[in-house]
Amino acid sequence: MAQITLENAWVEFPVRKAGSNTNFAALKDISLDLKSGDRLGIMGPNGSGKTTLLRVLTGIYPPTRGTYSSSGDLGSMLDLNAGINSKSSGRDNIMFRSKLLGRPKKLALATVEDACEFGGLAEFIDQPVETYSSGMKMRLTFSIATAIPSQILVMDEWLSVGDDAFQAKARERIDHLVNQAEILVLASHNKNLLGGLCTSFMKLNGGSGVLSSTLE
Repeated sequence: MAQITLENAWVEFPVRKAGSNTNFAALKDISLDLKSGDRLGIMGPNGSGKTTLLRVLTGIYPPTRGTYSSSGDLGSMLDLNAGINSKSSGRDNIMFRSKLLGRPKKLALATVEDACEFGGLAEFIDQPVETYSSGMKMRLTFSIATAIPSQILVMDEWLSVGDDAFQAKARERIDHLVNQAEILVLASHNKNLLGGLCTSFMKLNGGSGVLSSTLE
């Protein structure tokens, strides 16, 4: 069973000033207990801590205080370009990213096939990514991120990738991933999107969060 637990989690970054060192608290005393079936929407103004919280939930940032734990396969759609080596081929990037995600070789090879078919990259898959157009690179990273459904799906905003035709395919695939996920965490400024997908909400402001069952 998928689960994410945060208990009194803080994330603090050192700030150096002339003659003194202080800490900036990007998150302050956040607690969450997410189980299968939960759909959490995160909202707040820019700088409120949304991205920091998503990075804690995906294990990128460990809390400086408090605790974090999770169980279940976790899929992250935050920075799709993270970890891409432009000097390596599309195929090599897929194999490397799959290894980092702990996917067996069989699934990695399936992801290569998916990028070729879904992303339309068959004739470019063995070329260095630095030779890709921006649209091709986006299709590659999107294919890697979305090839396999996860029990836990963490997303930042709603993605717009490629031209209109590819965006329609991408939206259909994201909808499938959302429906397959046991736990969804989605940060967005779009209240209609959050209201249509989520069952609970965390409103962040200045690193502090308030849980609510409504958007108001």
